[in-house]
Amino acid sequence: MSFNKFPAGVIDKKLMADCLKKEEKNYKDINFIELEKDYNDILFILTQLVNLIHEKQIPVKEWIKPSEILLLKLASHSGSVKQVATPVPIYRSGSNLIAIRDVPSVYVLSRAQLECYLTLHYFIFSPQNDGEGKFKQLLYKLSGLSNRQSYLSTLPENLERKEEEARIIAELLLEIETNEYYQALSVDLQKKVKKRNPPARLIGWEDLIRSSRLKDEIFLSSWKLFSNHAHSEFIGTMQFQDYLVDSMATNKMVYHVLQLNLMILCVTIIELLNLFPELIPDYVSSVSIEVRTTVQFLSKFAFKE
Repeated sequence: MSFNKFPAGVIDKKLMADCLKKEEKNYKDINFIELEKDYNDILFILTQLVNLIHEKQIPVKEWIKPSEILLLKLASHSGSVKQVATPVPIYRSGSNLIAIRDVPSVYVLSRAQLECYLTLHYFIFSPQNDGEGKFKQLLYKLSGLSNRQSYLSTLPENLERKEEEARIIAELLLEIETNEYYQALSVDLQKKVKKRNPPARLIGWEDLIRSSRLKDEIFLSSWKLFSNHAHSEFIGTMQFQDYLVDSMATNKMVYHVLQLNLMILCVTIIELLNLFPELIPDYVSSVSIEVRTTVQFLSKFAFKE
């Protein structure tokens, strides 16, 4: 089934033009108040859509069921990064509190949010058929359990769990070998799957971004920037030093990153409406046209052409 960038219908051009003006003005003014309002509205819409899947008792294929916890994880990262972006006091000078925006933590959580979306896209949104979806979920589970086999265990209950998981690993390998998607893989990739500690995914993060619907020029460079801070690289330390002495530059950067986080939320909503079209009537009837316009505008900006 082809992907629809406008599952809830195309928004009127005038509304989209008005949204562009609003976004440009807010960015120019570094208007955190308006950004936070949009952020809260759209974050709450995402979690409401997840809840609706249960309320409407929408049938969910077995390999798609892990999407719920991944969506809630993405929502959790999104909420946390907004909180962390608020200035925090770190020093007292007489009666004055000195507050800064914790840019490194904003970057680390933004990376976690982006990688959570990429995980959702790889395992849930991108599979073209059940065979591919089942294989990717089987490998995801196989990788996690296989890696845990190398953990040192001495307690009886942990040893018992390792034995049980070793049995599950053997069953997963048998199921993978009969999977049509696995059988169509190259010999090298099949060997990769059957390694002692197989990867959770057959491609790395950079290739995940390139193969996703996100624009490489925006999100690949952003992921690399976030990673510099996640790993305490020298370049990240230098950037943080600059942020400490230039509050205006810091505010602009944090605003920009929160906009990227908001784009990921909007993109995820569009992906979810494609995955579960049964949610579209509720989305249209319960979400204001202004908010739906923002979702369409920001997701359109984030998606590849």
